[in-house]
Amino acid sequence: MTRHTKLWIGLFIGIIAIGVGVIMAQTQTPTIPDDFTCDMAELIFLQDDFQRFTDTFDALYQENPDEALAMLYDTGKAYQKLALTCGYLPPDFASLAAGKDVAIIMNALQNLKGDPVRGQSIYNTLEPSGTGDMIACAGCHGSHGANAPMTEGTWTRWDEIHRLEPQFAGYTFAQYIVESIVHPDAYVVEPFSPGIMPSHFGQTLTFQDIADIIMYLESQDQLLDE
Repeated sequence: MTRHTKLWIGLFIGIIAIGVGVIMAQTQTPTIPDDFTCDMAELIFLQDDFQRFTDTFDALYQENPDEALAMLYDTGKAYQKLALTCGYLPPDFASLAAGKDVAIIMNALQNLKGDPVRGQSIYNTLEPSGTGDMIACAGCHGSHGANAPMTEGTWTRWDEIHRLEPQFAGYTFAQYIVESIVHPDAYVVEPFSPGIMPSHFGQTLTFQDIADIIMYLESQDQLLDE
């Protein structure tokens, strides 16, 4: 093989590597910016950005079918998240895992009626959540209150203590509970420690489950000990 031929082969391999690199750079999982407002111009821009991911599908599939299909799956989830962020609720939304976006959950709750009896059953591990998981809330929030705030008086503590704290200005009880469920370390009641409550409940509770649990906790209006 001549030196000239080697140079051409090296150049060809380099071009292929650059092309693959460009494809890979364009197929990272699409994300929605934290400051996204669903303004029409922003929505169109973001949708166009998402479209670039699917435009590279054919080329990526030829290189790595599994990675291409994973990219397609993640892009589909991103499109769903985009629609939910902008207020869309699919017909079966009540049975979907709620996720961790508080604004999306709060929007869904406006269209749901909670069942306190079912909420109590899920909370106390008497029946599974809508995702089929057993949620052992009472295991930590039981009457002993050793690991987490007691269930009894949940509404009263909100009404008499927490809603008056600066970080909860503008909050409703429902928003306070939602944030506590899906982002448990965002606010930790003293004297308890962060990291005790699992952070996966957005995946194991449906929108309806959360609505039901909130209604159950609203009934916990026992008087506080003096």
